[in-house]
Amino acid sequence: MNCTLFIENLGPVKWYKGKDLQKLIYSQVESDKPDTRVNKAAHKGLNRDVDFTITFTNITLEDAGTYYCVKFKPNRDTAGQVGSGTQLYVNRHPSPPSISGPTERVRFNTNVTFNCKSERFYPPEVNVTWWENEIELLGSKSEVSFDYGSMVYQVQSNITVVARINTPVTCKINHALLDQPINSTFRINNIVKDRNSMNEDETEEKQKAISMR
Repeated sequence: MNCTLFIENLGPVKWYKGKDLQKLIYSQVESDKPDTRVNKAAHKGLNRDVDFTITFTNITLEDAGTYYCVKFKPNRDTAGQVGSGTQLYVNRHPSPPSISGPTERVRFNTNVTFNCKSERFYPPEVNVTWWENEIELLGSKSEVSFDYGSMVYQVQSNITVVARINTPVTCKINHALLDQPINSTFRINNIVKDRNSMNEDETEEKQKAISMR
């Protein structure tokens, strides 16, 4: 991550993760305790006293975030100049998809909407498809959003299908870091009313209609 001062003057330079400047990762001050994985990188042709580019090794998923190069005043306690920030993205696999549907039982042959969600992945390019008995379904709507706190993406996809018996609905997630798609299946049988319940509903509706006459 690059940091070059315009002029050389007194006061140490430090690097922090986060705009609140609380997590120190590099410091010129020997008494500080920065991250041991971070070191100053010397570039040929640049003055060592103005170039504070750093190298970061053994990066983990938790290292994703925005890092700031800070030039302190000579008293070493007051920040003089703060860089605009360098964003560090870390590649990560999408989470296994989760499908949610109606919270109550539905009638056979009625439209039902399902939602599929997968989180915490980078880069953002992702493809969501829906399947029913090995046949790809069309008409789904997907939306990818960014979590600035964790520097990762999430995707949500919706589809509306007709509730039928023995027709499980599957959501498949494909991403550049995956060797093959990951998926989750919702069994519509679990939410479709059985024949007895449907007959009871029809009887109740007829009774209501008679009482309204």
